[in-house]
Order: sequence, then structure tokens, then C-alpha cells
Amino acid sequence: MRARAALLSLSFFFGSGCGESLPPQPHVLFICVDDLLPSLGCYGNADAETPQLDRLASEGALFTRAYAQYA
Repeated sequence: MRARAALLSLSFFFGSGCGESLPPQPHVLFICVDDLLPSLGCYGNADAETPQLDRLASEGALFTRAYAQYA
């Protein structure tokens, strides 16, 4: 019983420095669709009506040089 109390008090003593906050991690959303040609408004296609994806692309990173050997 004393050993358990000693371990508990040591864990509070040594664990008190662990309250340091880490830098915030960025939120990542990666959308990958198979066989989707760049037929979206954010890629310059005027015929496509994709307002939500266009808005999402304007707020984040848009990859314009993603190449694949096969479709």
C-alpha cells in the first residue's frame, strides 16, 4: 500500500512538467477520386458547377501537377 502511494505521489511530482502545450496541428482533408479529370470549376472548367469544391480549393492547397501513368 505504501509503495502504491509512493508511486502515485512520484507520478504527480514528475508528471507536473508535462502540461506544456504542443503547437497546434493543422487540419488536413485530402480528397482523392479515381478517374476524376480536372473537370471542376477550380481547375478552370467553366461548364462544371462545383461551388462547394471551388470554395474549398480557394481556402486550401490545390494541386495542379498531379500526374498518373494510367487513368
